[in-house]
Amino acid sequence: MTPYIRIFPGAIAFFLWFLLTGTLLGLDPLKSIDQYVQEDWTTGNGLPGNSVAAISQTPDGYLWVATRQQLCRFNGVKFLTLPLFGNAQTGYKEITALKVDRDGNLWAGTRGEGLFKYKDQVFEIFTQKNGLSSNTINCLYCDLKNNLWIGAENGFLDRLNEKEITRFGKENGLMEPYIYAVSEDSRGNLWVGTRGGGLYRFTNRRFVKIPIKDFDRCDVTAIKEDSSGGLWIGTNRGLAYYRGGQAELLDKSRGVYGYVIYDISEDSDGNLWVGTGNGLFRIRKGWSGLSTMETNKLMNGSVVSTIFEDREKSIWVGTDGRGLTRLRDGKIRTFSVESGLPHEYVVDMYEDRDKNLWVATMDGLTRFDKGILSRETMTVEFSDAVVGPICQDREGNTWFGTYGSGLYKLEPGRGKRLTNFTTRDGLPSDSIISLYCDSRGILWVGTSRGLNTLENGIFKSHHDNAGLLANEIYCIYEDSKNNLWIGTDKGLTLGKNGRFSIPGGGSLPPDVMVSYIYEDKDNNDIYWIAAKGNGLIRLKGENEVFTFTTATGLYSNTIYQVFEDAGGYLWMSCDKGIFKAVKKNLDDLAAGAEGTGKAQKIEYTYYGKSDGLKSEECSRWAQHSSIKTSDGRLLFGATKGISIIDPQNMKINAIPPPVLIERVVSNNKDLELDKETDRLILRSLDYIQFYFATSTLISSDRVSFKYKLENYEDSWTMVAPSQVKIATYRGLPPGRYTFRVMAANSDGIWNEKGASFTFDFSPGFIRSLLFKIILGFLTLAAAASVFLAGRKYLRHRRAKNKYRDSLLDPEIVEQCMKKLSYVMDIEKLYRDDKLSLQALSKKVSVTPHILSQVLNERMDKSFSDFVNSFRIEEAKKMLQEADEETSVLRVCYEVGFNSKSAFYRAFKKYTDRTPSQYQKELKEKK
Repeated sequence: MTPYIRIFPGAIAFFLWFLLTGTLLGLDPLKSIDQYVQEDWTTGNGLPGNSVAAISQTPDGYLWVATRQQLCRFNGVKFLTLPLFGNAQTGYKEITALKVDRDGNLWAGTRGEGLFKYKDQVFEIFTQKNGLSSNTINCLYCDLKNNLWIGAENGFLDRLNEKEITRFGKENGLMEPYIYAVSEDSRGNLWVGTRGGGLYRFTNRRFVKIPIKDFDRCDVTAIKEDSSGGLWIGTNRGLAYYRGGQAELLDKSRGVYGYVIYDISEDSDGNLWVGTGNGLFRIRKGWSGLSTMETNKLMNGSVVSTIFEDREKSIWVGTDGRGLTRLRDGKIRTFSVESGLPHEYVVDMYEDRDKNLWVATMDGLTRFDKGILSRETMTVEFSDAVVGPICQDREGNTWFGTYGSGLYKLEPGRGKRLTNFTTRDGLPSDSIISLYCDSRGILWVGTSRGLNTLENGIFKSHHDNAGLLANEIYCIYEDSKNNLWIGTDKGLTLGKNGRFSIPGGGSLPPDVMVSYIYEDKDNNDIYWIAAKGNGLIRLKGENEVFTFTTATGLYSNTIYQVFEDAGGYLWMSCDKGIFKAVKKNLDDLAAGAEGTGKAQKIEYTYYGKSDGLKSEECSRWAQHSSIKTSDGRLLFGATKGISIIDPQNMKINAIPPPVLIERVVSNNKDLELDKETDRLILRSLDYIQFYFATSTLISSDRVSFKYKLENYEDSWTMVAPSQVKIATYRGLPPGRYTFRVMAANSDGIWNEKGASFTFDFSPGFIRSLLFKIILGFLTLAAAASVFLAGRKYLRHRRAKNKYRDSLLDPEIVEQCMKKLSYVMDIEKLYRDDKLSLQALSKKVSVTPHILSQVLNERMDKSFSDFVNSFRIEEAKKMLQEADEETSVLRVCYEVGFNSKSAFYRAFKKYTDRTPSQYQKELKEKK
C-alpha cells in the first residue's frame, strides 16, 4: 500500500500567538484556559472544608478563605483555622461573605450570627443589638469612601461608617426582601441585586429599578463593572449586560446562557471570569466589544461560588464541594492534548527550513505549519509504530524514523505520499533512533544495530568501524569544523577526516550513554555532552574532560539535552524536569582550583509544576525530544505535552514577598509589643526566639530569608528555603536590639524593608552585667588572694624542708649578704648576661648550695628573681633618663638580658607594664 498522510481539519489559530507572544503580568488572555497552572486544595491537603463561600486578602498578604463553617488563613503552604464562632458546638453556623476594607480590616458576614470584624488578632462582633437590620447577611461590599454595605435577608441594605449604621429599605424604594449582590461603578452609582426583584441602582438616597429585557422577575446574584465601563449582571438564567439604560440578557451566541451565575470578576489583564452552576467560564472580548466575545470553560459540572484575584495576579476559585483552585500564569507554557496534540507523550521535534514545527508523539505526527496549527496524523502505513527522529535534507525531503517500521521520506511536490525504507533496503534495523543530514548532504541514520549513511540512494553500514564504540546510536552532530560526533550507549565517537576515533584521551566515564552533544557558541573548542546517568560532561579540545554530577551540585545525573540561551545560561532537560545553570559558573568550576576564588559549586535554577510544567519528567526517546527554535525559544518534550520557554521573555514575579514575624518567644513565653511605648522591655532574658515567615502565595516553598540582630551581629544569616524559619539568641548582654528579617521570592526579588522587632533587655542591678562583672571581679580577687597566700606558704614550707638538715652559721649569712650587696650594687655583676648561680657563689666565696639557701630563706627569692630585680631597677632608671635615641632594645642588653622576650616578661612581672608602655607613661608625665 502506498503510504500517505491523512489531514484532519480544525486548525487552532491562537497557537500562533501562543508560540510568539507573551505578557508580563496576570493571566495571559491569549492562552487557552487549560494552559494556566492549576493547583487544587481540598480537605485532603489542608483545607478545612470542600465548600468555599468567600475569598479575600488582607494587606499583610494572607489569603482568607471561608468554608461553610470555618474561617481560615492561608500563607501559601498551610491553612490556619481561626475560631470565628468560638467553641460553640450547637446550631448550624455558616459564613456567607468576606470583605477587606480600605483600612485593612477583615469583615465576615454570617447566617444568623451577625457581622464579624477581625483586626490585630481580635474579633469584634456586630449584631441587631448594635443596629444591624438582620443577623443573617448575604453579601458585603466596601465602596470608594470606605463605607461597608451589608446586604441582609429582610429587605434592608445597611451602611456601616465609623461604627454608625444607616438602614435603607422600602422607604428608599428598595422593595425586595433579599439582597444578593452590591457593587459600585466608576461613576459612584451603587448597584443592588435582589432575589426575584431584579436590579436596582441607588442614586440620591433612592433606589431605581432597572429592567432586564425579557427577564423582569429575575434573581440578580452578581454585579461587576469591567475596565471599559461596561456593567455585567449575573442572574439565575445567565449573563446580562447593561447599556443604554437597560440590561439585556445575552443569548447563546454571545455569553454564558442558561446557567445560574454566582460570581463575576475581572482580572488585571481584562479577562472576565464567571462562576456558574456548571463550571468556570473565561470571557475574552474582541476588538468590537461583545460581538466577537470568546468563551472558554473549566471545571465542568462544578458549582463555582466565588472568584478572587490576589495581589500576585493569581485567580482563586471557590467551589461548592470541590474545594479551592488557583489559576495562574507560569513561566512555562504547555501545549498538550487539551490544546490539540494527538498524544501527551512527545517523542521528537524538528523545525524545518520553512520554520514548520514537526512533533512526533506516541500516537502520531503533528505539524505546526508556519505558525498556524494544523493537525496531520500518520496513518496505518506506520504499522502502529511510534514515530521517532525527524530530519530534513538539502533537497527539502523530510525524513521520519520509526521504532519498528523503518525510515520514511516525504518528498516536496509529491503531495502526501511517503516512501518507506526498511532492512530490505539495507538498513541494519527498522528501529531508527537518530537522524542527521550533514553539510555535504549525506543522511546519517542511527539505529539500534548500527550506523548507516544514505548517499546517492545507497545505504552504507559503519557498524564495523574500529572507532565506533557501540551499535545503539543515540545522537549525531556536526560541529563548525565539519567534524562528526556520534553518541552511543557506550560512549562518544569522533568522525574526523573520514576516520573515527575515541575523544577524551581515555578520561570520559566508561560506558557513558551519550544522548546529546552541543558545541559552545563562544568557544568552538568546548563541547557540552549530555549523559544519561553520568551528568553533564565538558570536553575541551579532544582530551580535557570535566564531569559535572550531583556531587558537584548538578540537579540531576540523567541529562537528555543541553541548550544555550543569549543570556549565558545552559538549559538542560532531565528526568526531574528542566533546569538552568550559568555557563561561566560551570567553566569556573571546571577550570578553578581551591584558592583561586572561582566557583566550587554549581548554582542552578530548576523549574517544576509550580512554574507551569504539566509533568516534571522530560521525554527521553530521541535526540531531538527537546529543541531550540530559530527564534531562540526552547521547546521541551515531556510526558504530558510540549513545555515552551522563551528565555528572553520569561515572566518574573517582580512583587517582593511579604515578610512576617509571626511569633516571638522568650523564656517559654510569647511576647507582645507594649502598645503605649511601642517597644518591649525585658527584665529577664535567658533566650529569645523569632519565628518568621512569608505570606507570598506563589512558590512559597522556594522563598529564601536572611536575618540579623542589630547591636549584636554585623552580618546577615542566610536561610535556604528548606531550612527552619526560626532564629534563636542566648546570653545577650543588656541593651536595645532590633531583629530584622528580609525575604526573596523564587525569582530572587528581595523585600529589602522586611519586618523588624525591637526590644530592650534591661535587668535589675542584681541581674545586670555590671553586677555580674563586679561579682566576678570580687570572686577572682578572693580566689587570687587565697591562691597567692597558699603559694607563699607552700614555698616557705618547701624551702624549710629543703634545708631542714642544714644549719646556717649567722656569721656566714651576714658576710654573704654584705658581699652580695657589694657585687650587685657596686660592681653591678647583674649586667653580665652569662651570670649563673655558680659564678655568683664563687664571687661571694660560698658554695652554690649555701647561696641558694640564703636567697630563699633571707630574701624569699630564687636566683633568677634576685638577679632580675636589679636588672629591672636599672632598666627603669635608664628609661627615665633616656633621650629619643635610646631604644628599649638597647636598654635590654645593657642591663644584662640576652633576649628581648625575657626582658619583656621580667619587666611586666615587676612593673605590670611593658617597657614601651612604661616609657610612654613617662613621656606623658613630662
